[in-house]
Amino acid sequence: MSYSPSLAFDEIDIDTSYEPFSREPEYIEANRLLIEELPLQSVQGVLDLACGTGTMTELLLKRCLAENRGELPQVVGVDLSRESLLWGQADLAEMGFFQPLTPHQSGSVILVEGTADCLPIATHSIDLAMMGNAIHMVANREALFSEIARVLRPGGYFAFNTSFYAGTYVPGTEPIYLRWVQEAIAYLQRRNAELKAAGLPGIARQRGQAAPAFSTHWLSTLEYTQEMAAHNLNVQWQNERTVMLTQRSFETIGSYAGLGKVLLSGYPVKLACEALFYAAAPTLAAEGLREVPRYWLEMVAQKSLD
Repeated sequence: MSYSPSLAFDEIDIDTSYEPFSREPEYIEANRLLIEELPLQSVQGVLDLACGTGTMTELLLKRCLAENRGELPQVVGVDLSRESLLWGQADLAEMGFFQPLTPHQSGSVILVEGTADCLPIATHSIDLAMMGNAIHMVANREALFSEIARVLRPGGYFAFNTSFYAGTYVPGTEPIYLRWVQEAIAYLQRRNAELKAAGLPGIARQRGQAAPAFSTHWLSTLEYTQEMAAHNLNVQWQNERTVMLTQRSFETIGSYAGLGKVLLSGYPVKLACEALFYAAAPTLAAEGLREVPRYWLEMVAQKSLD
């Protein structure tokens, strides 16, 4: 992808949704491996939190089909993004999983626009709640865990993974992420000069909204364990999985609006995403790398039987 200096930044075609990254092989495989670890015996009701484009739902239903389980579980997917839900609806419908006219049919998938901390789900109606690489984005975890505990049946499970937690960086890789942001800022500076040279408005960073990149506190495994335990969600299994991120991985996650507004806060979000997208290649080239290892935390907790 290239651009002309005469183009305003909003004329460059960058997909800022989560959909491109959710379709990357590395992302799908990381989530598939988590799904393989989940206890699915007698699971009838499933909640896919922050379901996005439905990757986790698709992987879970495919596992059930491969195991010849007979009746498939009923899955309810909840996400803030209507755009992502529409992507998911199209993909799941193509595979025969999405059946909006028969919401009570075994194996149907219902996608709902909503927040994870205020779930439109009946109490004690879910056997398994899962959340793929999104728990770090929830501001009110107290409400999140309270809601999960409410909707889960006693003995039900909550499973999640995240690539944003204390310990996610493989030792020695930390400078790569700093360089990525530095390359993105250098891109913004060049872009600003090109826009002004073309007689277009330059780039303005909003004052009072800028925060240092990577300044957000990421929870440790102990903190997650303690926070869930306070809601009778007791960790049964945890794992750190190594996922290899390619240039394409950096490009697609960098172009995601949710990350762009964090790493380059204060800049117009679409422009921040553009900068992170184009910074991926020179960052890996400067480091002499084709891919970068990163740890993903996986945790499975069970609701108390009491």
